[in-house]
Order: sequence, then C-alpha cells, then structure tokens
Amino acid sequence: MSDPLSEVIQLLRPRAVFAKEISGRGRWAVRYAEFGLPGFCAMTEGQCRLAVDGEAPVVLEKGDFVLLPATPAFTLSSIDPGPPVHVDPNAAAAGEGATRYGRTEGAPDMRQFGGYFSFAAADPGLLVSLLPRM
Repeated sequence: MSDPLSEVIQLLRPRAVFAKEISGRGRWAVRYAEFGLPGFCAMTEGQCRLAVDGEAPVVLEKGDFVLLPATPAFTLSSIDPGPPVHVDPNAAAAGEGATRYGRTEGAPDMRQFGGYFSFAAADPGLLVSLLPRM
C-alpha cells in the first residue's frame, strides 16, 4: 500500500535535471539563495546540518532523504559550522563533477547526492501545493 506523499510525487512525474556528489570535511557552511526549482538530497555518509529559511534546522544522517518542492534559501553546514560561504545556486548547478566543502585533504566526514529536477506533470502547481515545504 502506498502513502499519499508517494502518490502525489508519482503524479508529478519528476525528472532529474542535475545531480552530483556533495561532500564535506571539518568545519564548513554554505548559504544558497532561493532557487525555486524542486531540489533533493540523499545522505550516503556521515551527518550535516540543514537550515531552510522559515523552518527549524535539522541534522541529516546517512539514509535521510530531503525533498524541497520549491527550493527556498538554505544553509548547509557541518554540525559545528564555520562562517557561511555564499553560493549562487545557478552557478553551482552549472558546475561539473563532485563538490567538496571545508577541508579538501582526507576522507570526507559527510557525503550526499544532491541536485534538482523538474516535474513532467502538465500543471504541477496544484500538486506541489499539497507537498510539505521540506
């Protein structure tokens, strides 16, 4: 038996537009401006902190999945964050290869797969309004 959230997502018919590996080591923080397109991340290793504007910050751990139906501004950081570096989401999406935050030497403390997608549904606005903000 499927749940209502899965049914709404199926009706939206998401299509990946951009995705890549994102990792971090040490103290780091990045601040993304509002992007407007649906975004996601799937944690594959370690932990990080996600602070979406208007929502309480959450700690993400291996196995967590986040769906942002209309990606607002947010800060992604290590659990003990450093000063945030501002990132233009359009420029980040244009980049190729993996992204690394914090210290570049050594194995990462955190690894996730993240990106954005589009909806193939004819009029996704109504269905998106049924989804939680995060």
